[in-house]
Amino acid sequence: MPVMRRPEGRKGEAGVEIREVGFWCSNVNDRTSEAAVSLLGHFRSRGVNVSVEGRLSSVRGFEQCKCGFDSCDLLITFGGDGTLLSGLQYALRGDVPVLGINMGHVGFLTELEPDDMEKCVDRLISGQYTLEERMLLEADVGGQPMALNDATVTRAPSLRRILTLEVYINGLLAESFSGDGLIISTPTGSTAYSFAAGGPVVQPDMELLLLTPICPHTLNTRPMVAPADALIEVVPGRGNEAVLTMDGKSVHYLGGGERIVLKRSERRARFIHLNDQGFYDRLRSKLMDWGH
Repeated sequence: MPVMRRPEGRKGEAGVEIREVGFWCSNVNDRTSEAAVSLLGHFRSRGVNVSVEGRLSSVRGFEQCKCGFDSCDLLITFGGDGTLLSGLQYALRGDVPVLGINMGHVGFLTELEPDDMEKCVDRLISGQYTLEERMLLEADVGGQPMALNDATVTRAPSLRRILTLEVYINGLLAESFSGDGLIISTPTGSTAYSFAAGGPVVQPDMELLLLTPICPHTLNTRPMVAPADALIEVVPGRGNEAVLTMDGKSVHYLGGGERIVLKRSERRARFIHLNDQGFYDRLRSKLMDWGH
């Protein structure tokens, strides 16, 4: 995976001069290709370079684009939340902001719909946007993987029965239960897996951690809220096997009694904010789309 380094240069109103934009799409189809090619033309007409990575590099129209994100000022993703999460890993390497264009269904994390993307070019170049920072989770396993939405500890495929977990917050036993697993979520992730499992929705700019059990086999195990600076330790019971997943990607297998520690990362994800829609307005509109 290429390393992105933001070049030195004059800064605009929002702190970043847009001289080169990276395009990322994890699943190229006719709709995403058409959108990406259209936006490519608008950026080129304004003298902004575009680079690509992955499958977009083989799409007609991108033959003259540089491959790799080593000098980008901004990363634009074309797809849903999964595409944005995969593209975020590139952006974090160079500490550059991300702008998501929703080509999926709900897209809680994306900023723009396809019909609005062309109007964004002038605003980006003139610095008429704001930067939003979001909390990241970090696990104490090899490579220190990070997650924007959540980390989950769930039954390993080899475990043919219910999973037993002990959960510690700052060294103190907070819960011991049996079920399908546990979600440790950031505020951003409160509208993701945690939401589907019955967790609360919180504003993404809050500083806290959500702990949401998955199908607990007890009536008194409920979601919990922990301070943002808390150390969360999860320990599978003896004879249990579990898997740690960060933003949907399996990163570590845990044996019975093995302890995994999760905490707020010192790193922050940065997102471009262009529209005036507030969080709760967006939440209502996305949930209405989800229900149809």
